[in-house]
Amino acid sequence: MNHRLILGFALLLLTLGGLISSVFLSCKHETEDIYLTDSICFESQVLPIFQTSCALSGCHDGQGESDYIFTDYQHIMEAVTPGDPMNSIAYTSLISTSGEEGIMPPDQPLSEQNRTLIRVWIEQGALNESCVPLVECDTVSVMTYPEHIGPIIELNCESCHSGTSPSGGIPLTDYCEVAIQSANGKLAGVLRNGTYPLMPPSPAGPLPECQIRQVELWIEGDQDTLCTQNPDTTDYYNPRACFQRDILPVLQSSCAISGCHDGSSEETDYVFTNYTNTLEAVVPYNPSESKLYEVITTSELGDKMPPDPYTALSSAAIDSIYNWISYGALDEECGESCDTISAITYSGKVWPIIEQNCRGCHSGASPGGNVLLTNYNEVAAQATNGNLTGVLRNGTYVLMPPSGSLSECKIRQVELWVEAGSLNNK
Repeated sequence: MNHRLILGFALLLLTLGGLISSVFLSCKHETEDIYLTDSICFESQVLPIFQTSCALSGCHDGQGESDYIFTDYQHIMEAVTPGDPMNSIAYTSLISTSGEEGIMPPDQPLSEQNRTLIRVWIEQGALNESCVPLVECDTVSVMTYPEHIGPIIELNCESCHSGTSPSGGIPLTDYCEVAIQSANGKLAGVLRNGTYPLMPPSPAGPLPECQIRQVELWIEGDQDTLCTQNPDTTDYYNPRACFQRDILPVLQSSCAISGCHDGSSEETDYVFTNYTNTLEAVVPYNPSESKLYEVITTSELGDKMPPDPYTALSSAAIDSIYNWISYGALDEECGESCDTISAITYSGKVWPIIEQNCRGCHSGASPGGNVLLTNYNEVAAQATNGNLTGVLRNGTYVLMPPSGSLSECKIRQVELWVEAGSLNNK
């Protein structure tokens, strides 16, 4: 064959090969060019994703039964093979639907952008380098949702506030949903320490001061007018275990009873009548080192609380106290989700009210007023004779609970259940 022809054919093959390789590489990184120009920063770009999406309470936070912990670099690296994302469980669990648990996080898969960030970080060696901002914090420009706020929400909030069951019933997956929480004050309220629970929750939060200020400036300024949804008019409801709503009623009805931890007895070291006194028996973020949690879970008769013959706390109450301490034992704004329109059932509405606020005193061998409220029959008997509703409002009866009246919502729910016949329904 002519040598020139052979040489020309060879050059053609090389050219075609280069074009094919170029196209292949272009396709492979089509959606990630933005990440390949600089190293991915673990601290500011990757860690928040794991903390807000995986290291949730009871999941990969070190408190649950999971084999992996995603709270810090050292633990995350146990699920990472540097340079090889497809052999890193920290990445393959985000994209695979096989296995017993399927894709992670369940029901709330990460966005493509966040999955790509984790993959490219692993490809780059999964380094824990210090993160030096490429630019100074911009709080001078006009804050816009697409450029400034959207990326903050997506990285730090969307993983919990998405899917079929978003945290607190609040989705934050698009502009309209974020704008609603901005308009009702909740978005700004959760970013700094105050009456709202601090978000993002531990261990991820709070946001850097720069990002908090950018969100505040966006709220304070003329926000983008892209949303036509009706504003959120629902009352604020704290989805976490909240002291005033969930913890204090249990302590007051089961621990701060006359002669025990009510402050009138000289024999006890602890008083459980209010938040300040309760904190003396609590180590925030550490239930196992908290005296309060120790005495409600111990089996030692001399230390067990409430003591015999009083009924032990329910598992739900113990779990609430554990979670409250784990969150930092805060005195947050609680809010209350009040439903007086749906059918009020004994199991769904009335018994939780009785168990939390009444059972502690009205159980055991010497129940308060000789009135037992430990099961349906006993509660129904007090409903039938009028005592149950009589003690809930100021009148001829002694107001109950003695620590303070129930909320109007709870009182009305009990009244509606009694008016409907005090049924043992679910």
